[in-house]
Amino acid sequence: MVFIAVSWGHDGEKAWESQSRFLPNDVSAGQSITASLLVRPPPEPGEYQLFLQLLDNEVGAIGIPSVQEVVVSDPLDFLLDDL
Repeated sequence: MVFIAVSWGHDGEKAWESQSRFLPNDVSAGQSITASLLVRPPPEPGEYQLFLQLLDNEVGAIGIPSVQEVVVSDPLDFLLDDL
């Protein structure tokens, strides 16, 4: 089974829990799919790296991880902006 592994980094260190989701169906070499993924952000606001990696239970990592820069905001900031 192939799944998407997600982890958060901050300043080169693991910053938050790892999460994963199995792909919705088999994917052949050269084929692409779109998969939705709900990811829990770290509890502390700040700048993070979100790492996404395809993993296979039998062979390990597939390809190279995708790294996205993400800014996590304090949810209270959004609530106070609405007042």
